[in-house]
Amino acid sequence: MLMGFASEIHAQSRLTPASALTAKYEIKYRYYINKLLHQNDADFYYFAFEIRPSFHGESFCFYDIQKEEVVYRIAQRSIYYTNSNMINNNDSDKKKKKEIFPNSNDVEVTEYRCQLSKDIAEHLKQLFEAATISSSVLAKRFGCDGIMYQIYSGNLWSAECWSPDERTNCGKLVRILEEITEYTKENKPKEIEKMIPEVDELCKTFEALYPKI
Repeated sequence: MLMGFASEIHAQSRLTPASALTAKYEIKYRYYINKLLHQNDADFYYFAFEIRPSFHGESFCFYDIQKEEVVYRIAQRSIYYTNSNMINNNDSDKKKKKEIFPNSNDVEVTEYRCQLSKDIAEHLKQLFEAATISSSVLAKRFGCDGIMYQIYSGNLWSAECWSPDERTNCGKLVRILEEITEYTKENKPKEIEKMIPEVDELCKTFEALYPKI
């Protein structure tokens, strides 16, 4: 029993490469996530991450390198469940032949901004790079509170984890993500700066997982 539990914790040492969205409703969901939260700001990503709870409003946070600030956007209700009864419609039922997520445009999004120097942002960027590069398709998806965390390293790499145990590498990363959002909402850049030793330590942990050449 203990060995099984330990293996689950160990399995959360890495993120999983972000999976492709192929189902019709998944493609539509991604469309609205991008439209409402990303808002065509991809050209300015230095690092970024999404938090997608099962039943609550999704959020997106990124560093705008041109303006040197962290931008955090959160939907006031779930984009996915705005019209959840449409997701699994049977196309043969004429009464239900409606667009998936028809009301998603009406979801209110709140935005917060916090100035942060490029020097500090560079530490976070390195952590995101290490976490994505060390991700593995063999990493086990594990979690019970229903939140997907997806990180972006620049515009090229993306990896994710599902409600990790707080004692694991992924759990420690999630705590950092949540602290970034809270300090951005409160406009406390000094608090983000205080996180750097923890950020650097976790970055080294992920780098140690790189494939041996």
